[in-house]
Amino acid sequence: MPPAPHPATPSIRLGYLGLAVFVGGLLWTAAHFTNTDGTAFNPLRNFVSELGSERASPMAAVFSASILTSSLLFFPLVCVLAAQLSPRLRRYAIATAIISLIGCVTVSFASMEHLKPHLAGSLLFFGGWLATSFLFTVGLWHRHGFRHAPALIFTGLLAALSAAIFLTVLIIALIGFLNGAFQIPKNFQRPAVWDIAVLEWTVVFCFLLWTAAAILHLRRPAPSTP
Repeated sequence: MPPAPHPATPSIRLGYLGLAVFVGGLLWTAAHFTNTDGTAFNPLRNFVSELGSERASPMAAVFSASILTSSLLFFPLVCVLAAQLSPRLRRYAIATAIISLIGCVTVSFASMEHLKPHLAGSLLFFGGWLATSFLFTVGLWHRHGFRHAPALIFTGLLAALSAAIFLTVLIIALIGFLNGAFQIPKNFQRPAVWDIAVLEWTVVFCFLLWTAAAILHLRRPAPSTP
């Protein structure tokens, strides 16, 4: 008799597919992107959201579709992983994950040209992701210990820290902009290395690492509850 399938197998497969869709969409869109000065897309100076710009990115529709599709594919993975948390943290983690999902869906429909809904969606995603990664890290560490899920806990710490730093820098920049202290002149030259862009890509990279770690973690048998 063949062994029973792992209960997390469907969500694991969806997670793999989500990673392929997300990374494939990013790479394909970036490969077809050209800055106004003729240079290629560069994560050190270009924001993630620029790939979805209707004016600047020829493959903006591909980027938006990949964001929307992958975020929906990742959500079952989060729900299955949440079963390893305590009941209270499970509810909070799923709630913050839903907030992050709403942010992803909003960004996929609202490009940078629609600044207010785009910023609202971005803040929902990054804020929701910060809370989600923090809750999972604390919850798994407290309930099962670091030894059972070292990669997931470590990448969760990186994810939460990178999101916290990025949100802090972004909010400070937005406050400066609203107060008129941050004004971009018409002859603005994009820096060779733009700190906010680098921080944003760091959050995305840590998100991918955490997702890969979550998939590998779910392939292992769940520990017995103390």
